[in-house]
Amino acid sequence: MKLRTQFLFSMIFLLTILTGSHAQSNEPDYPGFLHDVVQNTNESFWVRVHAAEALLSNNFQLESDAVFDEFLSTDGAEKIGAYRVMAQRNASDSLLVDSLGREVLAIFHNSDVLHTRLVALETLGKLGLTYPDPEIIEIAGAEEGGIATMAQWVLANSGSEEAIHKLADDLFSLDTLQYRYGAYALRFIGQVPERTYEKMKERYDSMEENHPFRVYLTSALWVHGRPADAEQWLEDLKSYSQGEKYERYEVYQSLASRGRSDLSAFIRRGFNDDDTDVKISAAQAALANEHFAQDQIGWLDWVILVLYAVLLLGIGWGYSFYQKSKEDYFLGGREANPVVTGVSMYVSFFSAISYLAVAGEVIKYGPLMALTIMSAAPVIFIIGSYFIIPFFMKLKVISAYEILEKPLGVEVRKIASVIFLVTRIVWMALLIYLASKAMVVMMGWDDQVIFLITVILGLITIVYTTMGGLKAVLLTDVIQFIILLLGAVMTIGMVANQFGGVRQLIPTTWAVHWPQIDVVNFNPYVRLTVFFAFVNAVSWWVCTTGSDQMAIQRFISTKNLKAARTSFAVTQAGSMVMTLLLLFVGFSVMKFYAAKPNLLPAGIDVTQDADFLFPHFIANQFPMGMSGLVIAALFSASMSSLSSGINSTSSVLAIDLFPHILNKEKGTLTSVRISSAVVGVLVVLISLIIPYVPGNIIEVTAKTNGLFIAPLFNLFFMALFVKSMKPFSVVMGSVHGLFAAFTVAFWNVLTDNPPWSFLWILITSLIFAISSTFILNSVFKNANRSQKKIWGIVSVLPWIMLYILM
Repeated sequence: MKLRTQFLFSMIFLLTILTGSHAQSNEPDYPGFLHDVVQNTNESFWVRVHAAEALLSNNFQLESDAVFDEFLSTDGAEKIGAYRVMAQRNASDSLLVDSLGREVLAIFHNSDVLHTRLVALETLGKLGLTYPDPEIIEIAGAEEGGIATMAQWVLANSGSEEAIHKLADDLFSLDTLQYRYGAYALRFIGQVPERTYEKMKERYDSMEENHPFRVYLTSALWVHGRPADAEQWLEDLKSYSQGEKYERYEVYQSLASRGRSDLSAFIRRGFNDDDTDVKISAAQAALANEHFAQDQIGWLDWVILVLYAVLLLGIGWGYSFYQKSKEDYFLGGREANPVVTGVSMYVSFFSAISYLAVAGEVIKYGPLMALTIMSAAPVIFIIGSYFIIPFFMKLKVISAYEILEKPLGVEVRKIASVIFLVTRIVWMALLIYLASKAMVVMMGWDDQVIFLITVILGLITIVYTTMGGLKAVLLTDVIQFIILLLGAVMTIGMVANQFGGVRQLIPTTWAVHWPQIDVVNFNPYVRLTVFFAFVNAVSWWVCTTGSDQMAIQRFISTKNLKAARTSFAVTQAGSMVMTLLLLFVGFSVMKFYAAKPNLLPAGIDVTQDADFLFPHFIANQFPMGMSGLVIAALFSASMSSLSSGINSTSSVLAIDLFPHILNKEKGTLTSVRISSAVVGVLVVLISLIIPYVPGNIIEVTAKTNGLFIAPLFNLFFMALFVKSMKPFSVVMGSVHGLFAAFTVAFWNVLTDNPPWSFLWILITSLIFAISSTFILNSVFKNANRSQKKIWGIVSVLPWIMLYILM
């Protein structure tokens, strides 16, 4: 107790230090300046448009979406400018952007004013839109002058190497406008082919230094420059910072597209420019450069991650020498410390799913789920400790599913074992995918790397789990819980330090994007209500405590009922503490990126991508070393759950299924370890299909492993509490519960209607499972085996017909 108290005070002391001061910033208020320009009707229209573009390109929102709406009723260039801002404001809506692009295209076709047509083509170019429009193709191929170059820009947006290369041909045109527009357009092309880059360099080398528009080519070369050439282009670009207005403007526009940490002071000087448009460009570059200058994962982070992996493997190897029997391997000799088992149970069940999901849920939907989890914990403890756990502690079993054999028969025991295996294997696949996805987000890697990370993560966990058994799992779980706690505290502390303390992190108003919450609402299309969130939390824990090998294994590994209750109390206390911290992590990350959306990658939306804002914050805001520690915390969460899952599922395979499948006792430690490895490999393979399940992390969890929780609990409920039930009725009741869960979970897929709330999945499944069991037991109580098979098939026909008719 003394050690735990000291640890708690240490955590509080660390949080106090981290939040004790408010970091002051000497940076100008760039967003405030840009917002003021947008709203200033005394400024010219295009200056205001540039200010709006500067904000939107850095993920800031306009204070009023209707700021340029008045120009939509006009004709010509100003209407195009309004469409451009509207498209950039809704960049994530590809259909709307395409629709706006076609409006611009229509203006292009209907206008005979050259300036308007040029602005239309420039807008399509800047928006990255391309259309195989006959008139644009004809102008690009036949006409001379700047409009031909602008038309070619639109065609080059297709990504065609030939189209991009043809755009670069205009760099050699004797027509000054064609050269100027060509160089200008090339800066906006996402990636230029190597031969085009060489052509750009060739033109640069042949130009006079005093060429009036040389700055545009220098700008394009800096944006697309290879590392070996970067310094040359940058120094040349800086030389234009004292030039003409258009040159100064272009300098900062290019630095808004590509920057680095040592450019901050140079860009800040540009913000002192007398011209408002140049000042806008410098502000845009300054905000963008904050993103480029963020801390990245460094060598020390990798060292910490490698050492952490070695530590886990060492623990597994060390405990491998103490495994003498299946009871040692699966139950730690039934002498596990209740505090350790309680911590292990919490970490095992919540893992990376909770570590990412709670923060993501708070950011996207508000604090209701987190508050509900905390408020439900005392009720969960009472029900679990006094109505469920005592039944298991009376029995000397290794697998929970041995309990089912006497009242319901060996077939039901095998069915329950299979349901558990499916539940946990799908769950493990989900969490290992999420950890790998988080790593990809943090490192800025391509999604194709997810599989490789999954394999490495799975391999390390499989090795230390198969070697060390439950004792290794328990010890690593405690280590991982401490790191998880530290990771959350450090995140809260870092953000609180910037905004004036922990109190400043708590929202004072309900966020605009958070849905309004009903206390009770039986409309299944309402995602969150207080009542159903509470019922779902309690139901999940009751079903899990009463049927899941991962939970029951922890209880029966302790000495007696008192120790098991202590273990469960620690689990629920850990849940409350960690959920509270993750609630504040959600507030912290939300506060940080609301103030600094420019630090997010392009295309990331604070609400739509809420689940992965936390790992992005870890990778880019923590200094080197701290990032590695917190990334280790994230992977700790996944590996602890994966190790617990592998240990539990292998115990079910070894105790419940192998002896029956192989018609002999398969009880050697070698065979047990082989089953653990097989489970781990299967998890890695199933993780490949997880990305195709729609929803945020909490919803995906409910739609995958959440389908099986109530059907599995139904078997235990009937075996322990209702002695008169027949095996046929119990099994078919669970089948109906599974159908009900699947129907609710994928209602939108089956019917093309909006989705039902994920909170309805478990409770609906539980009601159907239990009620169907009682009904079938009373109707077919005296039926023989053949009749039961026939009526079992008949009873599921309504579900099949429902799916067909949908």
